[in-house]
Amino acid sequence: MRIRRLSVAVLLLVAVAGCSSSSPVAKDSKPAPVTAASPLHPTAAPTTAFPVGERNITANCGTMGVMLVNIWYPAASVGTDTPFATGEFPAVLFSHGFDLIPGNYYLLLKTWAADGITVIAPNFPHTAAGSTDYDTDDLVNQPAEASCALTKALADPILRAHVDASRIAAAGHSGGALTTVGLFSGDRDPRLIAGVVLAGGTLGLKTYAGSPAPILFVHGTKDPTVLYSLGQHAYTTDPWPKAFLTLPGETHLDPYTNPNDSALATVIATTTDFLRWLLYGDVTAKARLATDAKPAGQLAQDWGAAG
Repeated sequence: MRIRRLSVAVLLLVAVAGCSSSSPVAKDSKPAPVTAASPLHPTAAPTTAFPVGERNITANCGTMGVMLVNIWYPAASVGTDTPFATGEFPAVLFSHGFDLIPGNYYLLLKTWAADGITVIAPNFPHTAAGSTDYDTDDLVNQPAEASCALTKALADPILRAHVDASRIAAAGHSGGALTTVGLFSGDRDPRLIAGVVLAGGTLGLKTYAGSPAPILFVHGTKDPTVLYSLGQHAYTTDPWPKAFLTLPGETHLDPYTNPNDSALATVIATTTDFLRWLLYGDVTAKARLATDAKPAGQLAQDWGAAG
């Protein structure tokens, strides 16, 4: 445990310094950009909740490792490997935090799926809970690992038939939030059109490359692991359309995973409406964002041209 804490501290010092890591980053073949009909892909947003299905696939990413990928999706009925609901749906690539798994965020991810968004959530080979080769220093490789997991998931015959590859966002918490920022970096995954950064920073990566993507940052003011100031730095240095949800008094884990923390409802409502806006073109969802943030949070919005 002492070794793990030291590695995390080193990574966060790199984030503060804004220095590029010298660790090699493994790369999968670069995905092609998606050409969309319009920036907001105005497909009608769902008006009722879907049952949620669950499915697991294995992503073999060569030298990057083999990953279990958990998938939650809008389904015809509740259960494991039940059929998708009729139609094509957008997706969000979700990255978990250190020593956690996607299932720790079940309420958040299930809500997104019930709202018509397929969740693709890899278990990272070196930072997931229970990993036999745990190494937080692998964080610099996780953007490439996440991109590979997305590629493998979209190649799955069932997902390929029901996921609209022109409507994909990325989201993550803690180390997964740093991974998400990395996905919009110099090695940006061009398939991503929006991002959600929960308790994250920049890790000193070359951030915000390629086509602008609106990003929602969420951070607790009492976060002892990734300081609130690091989240603010990631937000202020983002030149793209953006918003920052401040969670007064909240710490690092509870507002994203603990059903007894009232801030979780705020995070769920705000992120769900953000994704509805960007993935479905639901302007009424965008209009709800400021209300969604209350009473547990405060939202600053700077959407620029996307507003």
